[in-house]
Amino acid sequence: MPQLDGLSATRRIRQQAKHSHVPIVAVSAYGADQFRALALEAGCDEYVSTPFEPKALEGIIRELMH
Repeated sequence: MPQLDGLSATRRIRQQAKHSHVPIVAVSAYGADQFRALALEAGCDEYVSTPFEPKALEGIIRELMH
């Protein structure tokens, strides 16, 4: 994103009460555990690194929507 990275966007979304319940899944090329930890700390509900199976991502989204 040109003006805001994903973690900053996540933090802003989480600060807004009307959007605080919206599930956020970070999808990134960074596979290291430290990046996953940063994403979860920022407020992401889950972290998926590439490459990934689309069905796996679909399953994560379905779980978070229930």
